[in-house]
Amino acid sequence: MCLCMLIENNIPAFVGGIVLGIAGIVLCGINYLIYKKIAEKKTRTLLSIIDDNEEKLANILEKGNDLLKTDLI
Repeated sequence: MCLCMLIENNIPAFVGGIVLGIAGIVLCGINYLIYKKIAEKKTRTLLSIIDDNEEKLANILEKGNDLLKTDLI
């Protein structure tokens, strides 16, 4: 677009700017879709790890609660 503003009646530069702009928008859209797939994949793997650790923590807390109830501490 800069070339169009500097040089009068420069239709090829104007058309080239539009084509480059549309190509940039398309590439941004593709990049966004790739990002969403990668984020979804990592979220799925992390959720399984979080669920496993949550179960382990719940078991440890139950054992600690049982110790407090029996007054062994």
